[in-house]
Parts: sequence; C-alpha cells; structure tokens
Amino acid sequence: TALLQYYDRHDDDGIEEHSDKILQILREHGSVDTSVLLAWLWCSRSVKTLEKRIQSATASGAPPSAVTIASIKALVKMGEITKAQQQLSTLPNPPYPSIHHVLKGLASQGSLTEMTQLLDKYSLNTAPHTLPTLLDCVAAMLNKAAPAGSAGPKIPSHALLALSIYNTTPATHPYRNSIVAKTFDILCAANVPLKAQEVYNKEALSRDESKTAKLINVFKKAG
Repeated sequence: TALLQYYDRHDDDGIEEHSDKILQILREHGSVDTSVLLAWLWCSRSVKTLEKRIQSATASGAPPSAVTIASIKALVKMGEITKAQQQLSTLPNPPYPSIHHVLKGLASQGSLTEMTQLLDKYSLNTAPHTLPTLLDCVAAMLNKAAPAGSAGPKIPSHALLALSIYNTTPATHPYRNSIVAKTFDILCAANVPLKAQEVYNKEALSRDESKTAKLINVFKKAG
C-alpha cells in the first residue's frame, strides 16, 4: 500500500504500468486487501483506466462506497471535476475528505458558484473543521483567477467569500487564529486594502511584522 501511495504522489509516465505490476505480484502471493485496491485506484491517470479498475476492485470484494471514495480522489487528480461531483452525489453521506477533494478541484478551476452550492448542499458553511481548508480553497481560486498584483474580475467575489467566513466565525472557534490569518492573506492578495486593514486592526495583527509589511505593500499597490 505504501509503495502504491508513493507512486500516486510521483507522477511518472509509467505510474499505471508500475501499479499494475505491483498488484499482479501481490495477487500471485495471496489475497489483496482493500487498502491495496484503493491505493491502486488512486494510481489511475485516465478515466478509461479508472473505470476498468473500479470493476476489478469491486469484483475483488472492495466495498462499493470505499471504491467510490477512492475514485473521487483519482478523478479530481485527473482534473475530471464534473465526474468527481457525479460520483460524490451517489454517496448518501459522503465523508468530509471526499467533499474536500471536490472543493479543491472546483477551486483549481475558479468555480466559485459551484463551490458555494456544494457547501450549501452538505451544510458545511458552519462546520468548524472545514473552515480553514475552505479558505485554502478560496486562496487557490484567487490564484487561479488572477496573478498576484492584478485585479481580475473574480477577485472581489473571492474576497467577499473569505470575509463571509471570517465574519461568521465566533471568537471561540477552535481554528479562529488560522481563519484570521488566511482571511487577511486572501484580502491582501485580492488587493482589497481597506478590508484587509479592518481585519488587521480588529485582530491586532500589528504584532506580526510580516502582516504589517504585507498590508503596507497592498496600500502601495493601490496607490
């Protein structure tokens, strides 16, 4: 399983062939457990290969829900976000990691509307553990929409989403410090100096010299 996970992290041209050989060797030496089959699915680099492997893994006894969850991760890695969303919708109660994979995929495409729809569908807007990773997704959309220092048309929407998350986060939230820092960074990257300054002042970020320097730079860019 560890070797297949290693292959999954390293996008070699022969990853599918390598993973097939590993599975073949394991099958020749006995039964293959579910974790190996799922890691083998992750190593798929085309929809066609994935579909064949799903059939094989299911026939080998891997639980259908686990196969679907593994296929979602593989599809997002391929950039097949629509197919990943379709797979996600087949799960009655999808685990958060699977939803997060799809969120990250949508973020990489700058799909703000679809991302917020997904959040609403699974009631994740207020789930404590999802907010920091959600802001990471917003930051990814920001990077996709426009390079640093430029003002792309989608930037205000991303900044507003980050602010919405920040403004609805209670002071007692276990990840509040992370949410504050990420929101401030997003506002700076989005070239929204006045909103960034509001967060800076409210959260006493002057204690962090890097935050001060970042805010100064944003005001300089804004003229």
